[in-house]
Amino acid sequence: MLFRKGKKIVIAGSSQWGARLAGQLSGKGYDVVVVDSRRDAFRKLPEDFNGNQVEGDVTDPKVLERCGAGKAVAFIAATQNDNVNLMVGQIARCLMEVEHVYVMLEDQQRQKIIGGSGIKTICPLEASAEECARLVGEACRKEAV
Repeated sequence: MLFRKGKKIVIAGSSQWGARLAGQLSGKGYDVVVVDSRRDAFRKLPEDFNGNQVEGDVTDPKVLERCGAGKAVAFIAATQNDNVNLMVGQIARCLMEVEHVYVMLEDQQRQKIIGGSGIKTICPLEASAEECARLVGEACRKEAV
């Protein structure tokens, strides 16, 4: 497979969060590939998703190679399992040599496992709580004026 270097993003896992992220990124013109072991998981992708779907085991380096992970500018592990995300993130970083690797974690304590590896963690629960607190803070400041 030939892919455009610099615009390709691979997302491992069509979880609810991963599917939504895939839709947003493909809507911005990125070449997005979503990999999941369950074909029915792709139903979570938005109707206007214009990327590629690859059915396969996200922990299998051959599957990741087939979907172009080695040529990706970014790789996001977004399955519903923190342990799988950590393992897949390490595969992308160490074996595929992807520079920008992100792993979704429900339990932020697990980020210690990959400390110093250059892999970045994303905690959707924490991020949404921070954003909500920011929005409420803005609203309160406007009311105080």
